[in-house]
Amino acid sequence: AFRLAALKNPADTSARYYLGKIAFLEKKNDEAIAELDAIAKYSTKELAALGRQDGNFVPMIQFLVGKIVGGSGVTSVGGKRGMDSAIRFTRTLLEIDPRNVSEWNNLGLFCRDTGRAKEAYVAYRRALDLNPRDPRLLNDTAVVLHYDLKSDDAEARPAVTRASRSAAP
Repeated sequence: AFRLAALKNPADTSARYYLGKIAFLEKKNDEAIAELDAIAKYSTKELAALGRQDGNFVPMIQFLVGKIVGGSGVTSVGGKRGMDSAIRFTRTLLEIDPRNVSEWNNLGLFCRDTGRAKEAYVAYRRALDLNPRDPRLLNDTAVVLHYDLKSDDAEARPAVTRASRSAAP
């Protein structure tokens, strides 16, 4: 019924959502990613709105992101296209919980890995705003500034210093 609804009205995001959820429950991860990412491509806000009604949404999306970036069991969404999906899914999770430091860190990592250094820096800065003493975030921010953005290191040096102080026992 959901497939028929999606065929009759391709803009019906709720039908695609349930197709993705059913595929996920049937362990058809590639299919689940494709259906849910079709919504995320349209709007991460829309996917988040659909997901807010589902108590299992966040763990499902986190699992699928893990499959995308871990590469195990997912072959058709690997590479840059897969990372684009991981970025959209992470942005969706941040629509639901914009104070989630781990998701901001993930977004920074995924953006950095796909050559989007400016977006990575913004994500790491958001994570640091929420958790300014996390040595991992301080280090990742410094790496993006120094290696990817080729900054003058005026901001990178203090971040590295703070990271080493925070990591010390």
